[in-house]
Amino acid sequence: MDAVHIRVTETAEGIDRLRREIAAWTDRRRARDPRRQFHTALTSIDDTLGGAAERVAAAFPAAATGTPGEIFDACRRFEGRAALVRRLWSWYAAKFDQRDDPAHRRALAAADEVAWSVHAGLVRGALAHGLPVPPSPAPLPFLDPVQAPEATLRDAPPAALRPDSADDLLAVLLVRLPVPTVALPAGAAWAPWTLVLLGHEVGHHLEHDLLPGGALRDRVRTAVGAAGGDDAASWGGWSHELFADLAGLVTMGAASAEALLPFELGGGPSMLDRGRGRYPAPLVRLTVLSALADRLGLPPVGVPLGDPPATDRRAAAIRRDLGRVTGVVDALLGPLCGPVGLTDLAGFDPSEHHPGGAVDLRAGLLLRGDGAAGESGPRAVLGYAAAGHVARSRLTDPAAVRRLADTTLDVITACAEPGLRDAGPAAPAGSAVLAAELAALLLRDEP
Repeated sequence: MDAVHIRVTETAEGIDRLRREIAAWTDRRRARDPRRQFHTALTSIDDTLGGAAERVAAAFPAAATGTPGEIFDACRRFEGRAALVRRLWSWYAAKFDQRDDPAHRRALAAADEVAWSVHAGLVRGALAHGLPVPPSPAPLPFLDPVQAPEATLRDAPPAALRPDSADDLLAVLLVRLPVPTVALPAGAAWAPWTLVLLGHEVGHHLEHDLLPGGALRDRVRTAVGAAGGDDAASWGGWSHELFADLAGLVTMGAASAEALLPFELGGGPSMLDRGRGRYPAPLVRLTVLSALADRLGLPPVGVPLGDPPATDRRAAAIRRDLGRVTGVVDALLGPLCGPVGLTDLAGFDPSEHHPGGAVDLRAGLLLRGDGAAGESGPRAVLGYAAAGHVARSRLTDPAAVRRLADTTLDVITACAEPGLRDAGPAAPAGSAVLAAELAALLLRDEP
């Protein structure tokens, strides 16, 4: 057998093997998902990435013709395309497969419940109010060496997922492949009170579904522009994080605000840093958060805020930002569609988050190693996630903290709502179209 035939055979077998591996992995993950929580995401990965690999394989024989040199060139091109599909699939597969690790299983089971409860609660609220929400799965939490939780934003793929010279492919994939993800710090495995921040992170993904096409950004820009000045674009860029802050408040209450403080509080100069990309200066963000909590009837955010010192060169810009807060808060709390706002979708009740309220009572149960008796569903899960954060603030003994971690993980998981959870079967036509588009992008340079 000559070298050319061997080369062509091995390239074809490699591409076909990739398709089989994706299908086998999908079957294995489905078997480990009896509630079908990830059914839509898994089917979409199989249909889209596996389908793209299948189309690349089908195009290979016609390309592997000509002189030996031309055939070797074609083999390298097609192996590179298969490697790109494998890279994309592996990025998602590694996140799912963390659930097979005994060291991560309990924490991720609880994280799955919290993420699903935030998502399901708000989506059900939207559907109950007649909002046109597309069916979509809850985000997939995974553990990562990050300092704070991070949603994988659909318009900002992480470096690890960015294949060289394939930005347009990623844009198609992330925006339309229904596999939203959220990275959690590795510490969430032993500090489950950090799961309270999933209200914020899932909020990022819900904004895409509830306010598509940059509607929130435009709304905030309009509110700021109406007040005069040239900073509407900055506030439009910050609006996504502020909406996520609101999502955290209406799903997790005051615990969400308290959980954000360690990431924002700092020395005087750091509080005035306006060069943080998606975020306003910490002083400004916390002022918005405090104003939102006040308007929602929540307990005050636990830190005094004031004006920037007049001696700081950034004082004028920060004061201007602070002057926009009321208008921005009005825009964030405004209706998503018709008269309905985010608080309506969440069924938000501020009394649950005050002393003596439901969260306070659940925190007491967790501290006694109890809880979840007869409770289930999204409100119970979110209530105990918030209660875990409240309970942690009352402990100093390391052994008691460890017991609380175990209890919180067990109770959140025990509150799981029974029944199937998939967002409906992934639309085969939609998956097929996306697979065809990805294959077309992969093969665009083919003669």
